[in-house]
Amino acid sequence: MELETLRHEVDIIDDKILELLIERNAKAAEIARCKAKDKVPVFDPSREDMILERMSENLTPKDKNSIKLLFEIVMDLNRLHEYEKRPKQFEAHTDLGGLSVRAVIKDTPRAICRYISPLAAADVSISDIRSQALPGGKLMVELELEGDLKDKSFAAAISVLADASSSFQLL
Repeated sequence: MELETLRHEVDIIDDKILELLIERNAKAAEIARCKAKDKVPVFDPSREDMILERMSENLTPKDKNSIKLLFEIVMDLNRLHEYEKRPKQFEAHTDLGGLSVRAVIKDTPRAICRYISPLAAADVSISDIRSQALPGGKLMVELELEGDLKDKSFAAAISVLADASSSFQLL
């Protein structure tokens, strides 16, 4: 009986979390409209770092890692939706229907996951990822992907990666 009671309590908490996430997404959409109108870039790493720091204050190390990861995912998805509204225009001509991307990103913990994770929300197949540490705290990532650049989610995910990179090439 105790298990069922606890599960019911978790269900109530999940409902509250869902309600708040929907409210957060609506505010994020308003912010996206303001940024588009004012021509402010979609990706603002200093703002995201500030949010992550604020969310992880006063938490135990275990909770800090999981809460930080949760908010990274939420921000990745909000950023992807924002890019879907105004994706960059990419062209890639390949015989295989896929493309290769080379990007140099800031080498931070979980950098590949943080910047590549929007691809998971798009209709894309990642066939290969290679990475190499570079001097100056940079990470070179090479991806081989298959997807349709006409698909807004795929183009948006590529845009996220392009904006997160100090160097970005479609190969």
